[in-house]
Amino acid sequence: MGNIILASAAVEFSMLSAITARGTAEEIGKFLFGMTFIQLFSSMLTLGIPPLLVRMSQTLNGKKWTQEMSKLFLIVTAVTAVFCTLCIQFSADLASWLNRDYLTKVMICVAACIASTTFLFLWCGLLQGRNRPIFASLLQFFAIPVVMGVLLLFEKKEIFSHTLLIEHYLTSCATVMLFAFMVWLTSHPAPVKQSPPQDPSHRSWTTFALNALMQQWLMWGGLLLAGPFLNDTEFALLSLAQKLSIVLAILLFAMNYVIAPKLAAAYLSDHTDELRSLTGLSVRVLRQWLAPYSAFICIVGTTAFFVLGEPYTSAMPFFFILILGQLFNVWSGSVGIILMMTHNEKSFSWVLIQSCILNAMVVITLSWQLGIYGAAIGCALSLIIQNGLAMRAVRQRLGYRLLQRDFA
Repeated sequence: MGNIILASAAVEFSMLSAITARGTAEEIGKFLFGMTFIQLFSSMLTLGIPPLLVRMSQTLNGKKWTQEMSKLFLIVTAVTAVFCTLCIQFSADLASWLNRDYLTKVMICVAACIASTTFLFLWCGLLQGRNRPIFASLLQFFAIPVVMGVLLLFEKKEIFSHTLLIEHYLTSCATVMLFAFMVWLTSHPAPVKQSPPQDPSHRSWTTFALNALMQQWLMWGGLLLAGPFLNDTEFALLSLAQKLSIVLAILLFAMNYVIAPKLAAAYLSDHTDELRSLTGLSVRVLRQWLAPYSAFICIVGTTAFFVLGEPYTSAMPFFFILILGQLFNVWSGSVGIILMMTHNEKSFSWVLIQSCILNAMVVITLSWQLGIYGAAIGCALSLIIQNGLAMRAVRQRLGYRLLQRDFA
């Protein structure tokens, strides 16, 4: 999974390189601002649903998965429809408040398409076949950038405007969504194995969905909150710096996918020693790989900015500031997964609520006072605050002191 995400990051960077070569920094900033809205939707499903599916597989009979996932799909569709309606109705005011002029119906359609696409990918990959997670992940992380890259290659215009980029991205999302839907229709459900008895007190997915939304807001919301205090060029620099810094978190994403089912199984089996051992192992692996991998990402990120050329080389200070937040994010371990897989998702909800409030206060205050440097510092501090609060929750609920060097 980590290799797939890393390769997809390379594909996306190649696409961004092609865009920056034929677009001004102002236009790229507008396009990336719209991409932030898209990622807020798609990341919630991409990174939030897998832990939910793990828990559902243990608390629901396999035959009822389709019913429960259909409910989730209807909720996602309804929320997206409400969001679309409000933003279309008040898009002019919202765009004015954010100092942007392009938040239109097209961007809302893109958000709807990307949300539905990721949902279909996860349905095809995680619910309907033994070897399909690899196939679904490849599609999910590669298909949209590849389709958009092909469209850009055949574009005859010398300079890309943000509206043209948004239209091509919409076409890419719609194409991949159609393909994913066809795969879903032609797929056959995997054989249903004997499931554990239902646990009514832990079968609700609403808390997981809320946690996923808040987690992704903490990841991408800082950019949106800083928007009113940045011009288009500054937003482009900060957004590119954040995209490159998040590559460091691939270690954590990959560990989350691997460790989630093992932690849940150990907890349900009441294997306390195994649960502690798995937690320590995951933290130890992340911390051992953190130093060499972070050095590699710093070298790659610095090289990437030089490849993009002016004015993007001036984004390097923001990149290193954001890297500091990601370092603590990875070093602290899979704290969110640990809480959710041990039926402490409500405790994690309180952590995220506190983190979202503090995130808004820190980012807005620092962006207002320090501009783009304050926005970068605020985003990094938000990650540190969230993980610090989550580590405290793990200590209170499970007794694991992750800050101790001898724990891992």
